[in-house]
Amino acid sequence: MTNQTQDQPTPAIFDSEADSEADADALRALRFCTLFEQLPHPVCVLVDGQFVHINASALKGLGYAEQTLLLACHPAQVSPQLQPDGEPSHARMERYIANALENGERRFEWVFARADGATFTAVVTLVCFTLMGQQALYLLWPGTTQYLANDAALRASEAKLRALYEAMGDAILVLDDGRILDCNAVAVRIFGCASKADLLSRHPGELSPTQQPSGSNSLLLAKQHLDQALRDGWHHFEWVHKRLDTRQPFYADIALSVMHLDAKRILLAVVRDVNEHKLAESALRQSEQKFRAIADYSASWEAWFTPQGKLVWMNVHSTELTGFTPEEYIASHNYFSMMVIEEDRPMVLQKYVEALSGLNGSVECRILRKDGSHFWALVHWRPILDSEGRHLGFRTSTQDITANKQAREELAHAKKTLEAANLQLKAQSSTDGLTGIANRRKFDSAWEAEWQRAVRHGFSVALVMVDVDQFKHYNDHYGHLAGDDCLQQVARILDHHAQRSGELAARYGGEEFILILPGLDGVGAGAVAQRIRAAIEAEAIPHARGISGVVTVSIGVAACVPRQADAPSSLIRAADTALYQAKHGGRNRVVIIAAQL
Repeated sequence: MTNQTQDQPTPAIFDSEADSEADADALRALRFCTLFEQLPHPVCVLVDGQFVHINASALKGLGYAEQTLLLACHPAQVSPQLQPDGEPSHARMERYIANALENGERRFEWVFARADGATFTAVVTLVCFTLMGQQALYLLWPGTTQYLANDAALRASEAKLRALYEAMGDAILVLDDGRILDCNAVAVRIFGCASKADLLSRHPGELSPTQQPSGSNSLLLAKQHLDQALRDGWHHFEWVHKRLDTRQPFYADIALSVMHLDAKRILLAVVRDVNEHKLAESALRQSEQKFRAIADYSASWEAWFTPQGKLVWMNVHSTELTGFTPEEYIASHNYFSMMVIEEDRPMVLQKYVEALSGLNGSVECRILRKDGSHFWALVHWRPILDSEGRHLGFRTSTQDITANKQAREELAHAKKTLEAANLQLKAQSSTDGLTGIANRRKFDSAWEAEWQRAVRHGFSVALVMVDVDQFKHYNDHYGHLAGDDCLQQVARILDHHAQRSGELAARYGGEEFILILPGLDGVGAGAVAQRIRAAIEAEAIPHARGISGVVTVSIGVAACVPRQADAPSSLIRAADTALYQAKHGGRNRVVIIAAQL
């Protein structure tokens, strides 16, 4: 590169005009992100005024453990409601964002609020760049209030700046008025210089061949790039440099940004050697024709991307699925927004970053059609590697899963319906159809369980057997419908007296009912039985042929503390015996007997 001042018409940068602004934007985003990820200072990425990425240093500074807690938040949400002069944080930040988007950069003092409520003041810089065709901003600050007090001294400290350069994995050059003011060790190595002093003694023009691949004069073309960086605050492009020891050219990605040092504007150049990537791209282009012949016959929508995320190829299935041709996608500066429905973009963007890093993966998302509709798609991606394992980019394979997803949803709905039906059937199988309380089957299983529980824990259990007095005469006199209604009223009263855990009221057969009362002895169960008898008599259900003019019941009660050798049926027989005695002792009474097991 060079910084000479001759004015010439702007020539093309490369032989091929196909490297669009979208490519430059994608490369620029990747390089700039890489630069700041390696910095110890906090850095965040804003899109549409919201955080889409926060590095570990920023999370630590703001007091948050996970990036997900801040994604989609506005910077004002990590600030006090008002800045020190009383202006609302949201309004001020919106003004600064608009200014940065218009001018490329904005620097200001800002008060942040940590997650624990503590506040700190920092010098914040907003830097505009393009991320996947969208305007975005880097929001970064070098430290807290203590740093602010020393900011002027730190910016003036050449030692601090050099420490930053030496920590970078890329070559760093500081340029001013046609001179190389400083560089890091990586720059000395990739340019093939004997020492740092050797490189600093060179004119920037010595680091490039006479002409670029497009045929343009390197000095004139370099001036145009430098002027654009000074004008816009930032500029990214691809360049061919040369080593000074071997004179061999090599491809490089250049990121120029305007910096301020001692109140003077200088240019910071980040130079990345991409010669291996260029060779890999050449190999990729050579094999691309073979792949296309195969991929066009694939049943999936296939696409290829460079390591920087540039879309370079897509098969014809895109037209079948979306209405957009491959050429429309490739020519677009914002193919991402063309493809993915807005609500799914944050999720898919995170997956896109994984693909850029060389990971396998998949995601379900909604893909836009040209007519404005959308469909559900399953997108798989995998890295493309050459024979030596070098990363050449990644490929995606997309399938329409709308019908499959609908089938899955219908299956899930059917499963829920079936589960509800099974629960209903289970309830019906254990419920007496007339009275709505437990049936004989439910009683048998519940009684076995309560009996075994009483055996294990050594507590008493009681049975209360109930029979409606002279129910046959009731049916003969009032009819079966009235008889059914009578049984339902009796069942309701019994169920009301079986509310504790383990208690159960069941229809035992005909006009006979039975209650399980765990934890009660004969006296306690007898008291419950008396309350039941009195409640049924108090209902005053007319019974012209009954013993007292209303419906009454006879009740037998038996209780015991069961042993392992005892049979559950023994207590049922005891309660039945007590019931027999109550009926033959005059009815409308309770008889309690000591169980003989």
